[in-house]
Amino acid sequence: MEKNFLFNSNKKFKNNFVKSQRQLKVGEELRHLISNALIRGSFYDEYIDNNNITITEVNVSPDLKTAKVYVMPLGGENKMDVLNSLNKATGRLKKIISSKISLRQ
Repeated sequence: MEKNFLFNSNKKFKNNFVKSQRQLKVGEELRHLISNALIRGSFYDEYIDNNNITITEVNVSPDLKTAKVYVMPLGGENKMDVLNSLNKATGRLKKIISSKISLRQ
């Protein structure tokens, strides 16, 4: 199952609909896996390695194919640089997460 991630820093609530229990569970699982990957992984990027990044929320689409990840660097320093670095490291994050996630299909 391929996941598409888009890292954002601003929460904008466009879709005010009730999320299913499955969406919430998958979102929380992804949030934990992404935060562990950022802590343990070495991404060879100075902005990712030198900043503490907080994963605030993961919104998963109803079909569970895409996810929006809301992040904020601790203290808000180098916000745009961190976002650009995370978007560049999306492929590596997908690989790490796909090897560790356990979902029923």
